[in-house]
Amino acid sequence: MPAGRRVRHQGNDVALTRRAFQFLPFLLDYPHRCFSTSQILRQAWPDDALFPEEVRNYMRRLRKILDVLAIPAELVHKTGQGYSLVFRG
Repeated sequence: MPAGRRVRHQGNDVALTRRAFQFLPFLLDYPHRCFSTSQILRQAWPDDALFPEEVRNYMRRLRKILDVLAIPAELVHKTGQGYSLVFRG
C-alpha cells in the first residue's frame, strides 16, 4: 500500500485501501450532506464498476477508521436519504 494512502489524527495512523482513499475526500468535501448509494457510486467512484453492497462495506470500514483515529465525526445512514459524514462538537 503506498505511503500516501495514510490518514493521521492526533498521533494515530491508519492505512487506507485505494477505494477508501478515494472515498474519504469525497465525504470530507461535503460534510453533513446526504448521498444515496447510487449518487456515491456515480460521484465518488465514477470509473469503477462497484455494487451497492460494496458502498455499505466501505462505510463500515470508514466507520472503524474514524473510531480508531478518534476523529470527532461519524458516518450516518438516514433511511430514504443516504449516507452523510457528520462532525460532532
